[in-house]
Amino acid sequence: GLDAGFDTYDGPAGSVPGSLVYAERTGEKTAAKAATWIGGQEGPWFAWVHLFDPHDPYLPPVAFRSGAAENSPEAYADEVAYADHCVGKILDSLGDEDVLVVVTSDHGEGLGEHDESTHAFLLYETTLAVPLILSRPGRLPEGTTRPDLVSLLDLAPTILHAAGIADGDRSFLEGPTKRVPVAETLYGYRHMGWAQLVCAWDGDAKLIEGAPDMWFDLAKDPGETSPAASGPDRLREILQAYRTSPLRIGRSSDESLEPLKGHAYLSGVGRGRLGFLPVEKNRMLRAPDGRRADEIGRVFARVDRDDPALVRRALERLMAEDPTNPSLPFWLGRNEKAAGRHVEAGRAFARAWELGHREARVLALWLQSFILSGQTEKGLAVGTEKITEIVPNADVWVMVGTLQM
Repeated sequence: GLDAGFDTYDGPAGSVPGSLVYAERTGEKTAAKAATWIGGQEGPWFAWVHLFDPHDPYLPPVAFRSGAAENSPEAYADEVAYADHCVGKILDSLGDEDVLVVVTSDHGEGLGEHDESTHAFLLYETTLAVPLILSRPGRLPEGTTRPDLVSLLDLAPTILHAAGIADGDRSFLEGPTKRVPVAETLYGYRHMGWAQLVCAWDGDAKLIEGAPDMWFDLAKDPGETSPAASGPDRLREILQAYRTSPLRIGRSSDESLEPLKGHAYLSGVGRGRLGFLPVEKNRMLRAPDGRRADEIGRVFARVDRDDPALVRRALERLMAEDPTNPSLPFWLGRNEKAAGRHVEAGRAFARAWELGHREARVLALWLQSFILSGQTEKGLAVGTEKITEIVPNADVWVMVGTLQM
C-alpha cells in the first residue's frame, strides 16, 4: 500500500507475511533506479527514496566492511557509511537543478545501550535522535545548525511550504514550529503485553512516562544513565493532551476502526491495542525490557529452523515467566504448525488472540489451523465473529472463503 499517491513506485518483491525476513535490495540498486527516474523528469517533481540497508542484520557490501563482527556497532557504522555513499550517488544525479534535498531517518538503533539491540521497545535518544539535513543551494544558508527540537511529523508540511503549496505555519524552515515533539512506543504493549511508553521534551528536560516514569536532564546526562528526581510539570500536561488528541488514530481502545479502512499500510491492525491505557493501569504492567526482548527474539528465530520439541520447551518456559505476553503463544502456534500439530497450533493462536494479539496474521493462521485439522465448522464460526475486529485483510478473507467451501 505504500504506492498510494505516487505516479511511479519501484520496490523489491514483497516479503512473505509473518516472515522474519524482510524484502530488501541493496542501496546502490535503489539509488541507481532513483537517479535514472530523476534524470528523466521535466518540470516540478518529488521523489522519496528509502534505503533499508542500515537495519539488522548489519552486513554491508564487502567493499564497505571494516572487518567488524557481524551485527556489531562497528558493522552498523559500516552500513551507515554505505548508505551515505548511496545518497551521494543520488545527489550526483541532480546537477544544477533547484532542488530541496532532505536526508533523515525514521529511527536509530540501540546497539546495546540500555540493553536495547535494535529499536521499538524503548524511548531513549539512541533511537529517537535522528539526523535531519536539508540543502537547497542559494535558498538555505550553508553550514547552519538549528538548536531547536523538531518532529518528523513537520517534515511533510515543510516540504509543501518550500514547494509553494502550503503556508508556513508548520514549516520548520520558518523557525520553531508550534508543535511540541512527542514520541511513543506501543510496540512492547501490542506484542509483549508490556507497559506503553510516551515521552516529551522541554528544553533539556525529558520525561518518559511508563513503568516507572523517568525524568532526564539531557544537558547533564546525555546518555540517559541517571534519572533525575523530577522535572517540569508542563511535560505531564503535554503528554496528557497528546493521549487525548483527536489527531491520533487509536486514542481509545474501543473506538471504531473506520479511520483505518482503506489505509493499506495499516491493514491487518486489530482492535484493542491502538489506544492508550489509563496512566495508573499502565504503570501496573511489566516494564519494557530490551534484554528480555532479545532473549525472546532468539527463541522466535528458531521457529521453522530448529527441532520443534526443543523450541516448544523454550517457549513454554518463557510463557511461564511472562504469562500475559501475547507473542509467546503466537510463536508457539507457529512452532506447532511447523510440527504438523494443527489442533495445538489453533489453541496457541486462540490464546494469543485472547491476550490481545488481534492482528490479521494471527487470525489468518488461527483459521488455517482449523482448515488443516478438519474443524471447518468451528473455524467458520470463529472467522465470522473475529473478522469484525480487524481492518479488512485479504489473507483472512481467503481463509474464511476456504472454510466455506
